[in-house]
Amino acid sequence: MDNTLDVAYYVISKYEQVTPLKLQKLLYYLKAWGLVAGENLFDGEFKKWVHGPVNLEVYHKFKEFKKDPIKLPKSIKMKIPFKGDQKATADFILACYAQFPAVTLSAMTHSEEPWIQATENGTISHKSLKAYYSKLSFAKNFPFDPVNKPFYPVPTDTLYAYIFDMNPKDAASTSVYPSYKVYRKKQKDANEELQNLLKHFDRK
Repeated sequence: MDNTLDVAYYVISKYEQVTPLKLQKLLYYLKAWGLVAGENLFDGEFKKWVHGPVNLEVYHKFKEFKKDPIKLPKSIKMKIPFKGDQKATADFILACYAQFPAVTLSAMTHSEEPWIQATENGTISHKSLKAYYSKLSFAKNFPFDPVNKPFYPVPTDTLYAYIFDMNPKDAASTSVYPSYKVYRKKQKDANEELQNLLKHFDRK
């Protein structure tokens, strides 16, 4: 039984302001990294469309929202669509990617081989997803352990720009954290520092 819509509902309920475009990209990365982690988190497949990978079932279900955030009807009964350790894996992937705007996520998929090499309107194969994403540094985060393993952040253009002129040793050390727990604390501290800075300027 295809559980793709159940996973879509889970993502929408977990994050605010999820548009159809952002939902598609979050589901795509759940699919890709789930395969790398040895967990096929849901059954659906993705087609190569102009704005990135698209699951047709999800597209037709939520296309009425266009560029607006998706609102779920109160009649939807939410359930956890994952079993055992799958939820921790899925929540980790979502947390790493949900921070990016929909347009950024779309641009990221456009720069990656599975979308580039697929034929127009063709299916992006599970084989191509696992083969490509397994080569990226983010794959080292699996199996997921938030405390005892180094954490490798999502390889974005911003990260590449930051480490572009560094020597390989410095670039490598900048691209990894002692653990995911440490990374999240640094994120929290940075956000708090930014908010305090904004408040300071607001008072002037």
